Amino acid sequence: MIYLSDKQVAARYAVDRAAIWRWCKVEPDFPGPVKLTPERHAGVSPTSNLGN
Repeated sequence: MIYLSDKQVAARYAVDRAAIWRWCKVEPDFPGPVKLTPERHAGVSPTSNLGN
């Protein structure tokens, strides 16, 4: 798996960061945040879903 920040995901999809967080809440298939440390979260995305 590849861990991306909300900024990186927003850049990849050409949307703002708020859209990413909204998608996490309303789209059941969109990957949500993963807690890496108590202070840091990252989005997780399998590369097959990113269209590399």
